[in-house]
Amino acid sequence: MRVALAFALVCAACGDDSATGGTGGSGGMIDAPFPDAAADAAASGCGTGNCPLTPVVPPGTCARTFGMNQLVSLDSASYQQNGETSIASDGQGHVVVAWIASTQHDHIGIAYSDDDGATFMRGPELGTVNQEHNDPIVLAENDGSFLVVWLGYDDAGGTDHVWAARSTDHGHNFAAQVQVNATADTGLDKPWVYQAHDAAHTIFITYDASPTSSSQFDYVVSSTDGGSTWSNSIRVSDPAHTTSNLARMTSDDTYLYVSYDEAPGSDQGSTQNKVYVRRMMLGTTTFDTAAVASAPGDSVTFQDPPLVATGPGQLTLVYTSGNLGGNARVRVRHSADGAMTWTDGGFVDDDGCGGAHMLPELRAGADGRLHVLFYDNRFGNPDGVLWYAHTQSPVGAFGTNEFVTDGAFTFTANRMTNSWLGDYVGLHVSGGKIYSSWTDPRNGTDSQVYVSFGMP
Repeated sequence: MRVALAFALVCAACGDDSATGGTGGSGGMIDAPFPDAAADAAASGCGTGNCPLTPVVPPGTCARTFGMNQLVSLDSASYQQNGETSIASDGQGHVVVAWIASTQHDHIGIAYSDDDGATFMRGPELGTVNQEHNDPIVLAENDGSFLVVWLGYDDAGGTDHVWAARSTDHGHNFAAQVQVNATADTGLDKPWVYQAHDAAHTIFITYDASPTSSSQFDYVVSSTDGGSTWSNSIRVSDPAHTTSNLARMTSDDTYLYVSYDEAPGSDQGSTQNKVYVRRMMLGTTTFDTAAVASAPGDSVTFQDPPLVATGPGQLTLVYTSGNLGGNARVRVRHSADGAMTWTDGGFVDDDGCGGAHMLPELRAGADGRLHVLFYDNRFGNPDGVLWYAHTQSPVGAFGTNEFVTDGAFTFTANRMTNSWLGDYVGLHVSGGKIYSSWTDPRNGTDSQVYVSFGMP
């Protein structure tokens, strides 16, 4: 969300690449390539057991789907931190990672791989016009192009924008950024991008806007020309949901589905907060009535509620349930009737020992299996870990949690620190592989962006 990292944080020796128009990031080869992940093995139960858990420093001796971690951001004194990241693959050996690269102003860092994630190069940073550039998401389009979408705003006054830039050479270079949002939409926040499987290969972008000082709603725009031009916006949120944000999307062959948080209560978690889902028939501009997707009476935190479709009308959604100051878990919800009703699917986290399990990301593979990443501090010490879990079917239970990180880092939910973990992590499944990117302050001073991949 819109926090200018460069101004929220204190840095003793920071450079400024703003004069370069957002293209001053260092390119070049990134050291320390990593091998393929080890093959699946029987789960050891690492990270579970009697409470309180015995701390384990990752990677430990646990079975892991993901392999060694690779640093892709530039860890230098010129950057206060690098974080909040997204990753995508075209399934043909090309991978692109995007993140917030924070000097005196924030730009969008880019790294790309032409060998399916074995090695990465950093590309030119993105972001002009506005002073701050946050919340990047990268989409691998159906034609092999990559589209990066982000939020642009100024530190005082100015005009907010949602921007998009497209690469047709696998992330090596990007065309000029184009405005995505409707000009009438102001007070913008948190874009997300998704491409439907309709005949037009429609790309949808959601974002939050505030038409008044006391209201905020989610909106959606669309493109049928690969992201070159964009439609007028359509409000997604129900008119009564005046504190909505964090919209996410999926689709089947008939409908676009959008989930969002309506959060009048505490962002740390409140029973006043709910997750809603609305659907719109593809090719139309009208949403059906919003349905509550979160569990009845549940305390919902103000974090993304990602969802996926695994078949016609078959949906799964995850969100952070509980309270981030105490016990928060990653809850699973399923719908078999196109988001009209929802049933409980248990939890992704498997330890049951308290702590903050948070910032889940969800994807479905071509085989219908579900894949989730999330952070937690289950060991009751200062260490944080990024975990992975998957199911064996679209509605099956999530299995044993596995380490993604091969090193521990200091866990924090505090946004105003150089060790901020961001608001989301990157997860992508294609071409028989699973790819992850995340924010990780394991160097002990500031957050950096790491990637890893494996064979799900």
